[in-house]
Amino acid sequence: MSTIGYMKKRSKPHKYKIIDTYARLYGTRRDGTRFKFTVDTQDLHGVLEHRWYSHNRGGRANFIITKIHGVWVYLHHFLIGKPTKGTVTDHIDRDPTNNRRNNLRHVQPSVNTCNRKITNKHGFPGLYKYNGKKKISWQVRIRIKDPTATTKNTGGKIPTRLLHIGMFYTKKQAIRARRESEKLYFGESFH
Repeated sequence: MSTIGYMKKRSKPHKYKIIDTYARLYGTRRDGTRFKFTVDTQDLHGVLEHRWYSHNRGGRANFIITKIHGVWVYLHHFLIGKPTKGTVTDHIDRDPTNNRRNNLRHVQPSVNTCNRKITNKHGFPGLYKYNGKKKISWQVRIRIKDPTATTKNTGGKIPTRLLHIGMFYTKKQAIRARRESEKLYFGESFH
């Protein structure tokens, strides 16, 4: 079942389309290009009370924002609240325009970092090809929050430490070790 509607506002209203349990909203950037974003139908009325914009954060991702009482607010914070100190909001499917509640969670920055698109050539985070003379050819590392460090000299960022997990003969062994390390350091609900 699909419904198309409009929300009247001072500026040009958002068009939206209801598809089963979610709504897809459409907007226009200042340069005239269009953007779309998704929310649950239960959140549609509250979302439509505001004018939403596509905000490009340093060329990385287009987050959806609005201004409420003179303060810029991200749509994901509007829906599930601002994260507590030491946590961030993570879009599980890595799509910042998908703001359905089942796609949003508050996690430690290290978990959010691991949920990024894999950019290394081996297709798995923390996995490195070791080109030494030995037959052991795969190295596994993981970055964790450093409980012994302070935030005094880190500019407010949470200090982290890179742990060497081990060296492995096969890529399959290395991936298994990395996954076990993620469960150990980040919990069973990781990924």
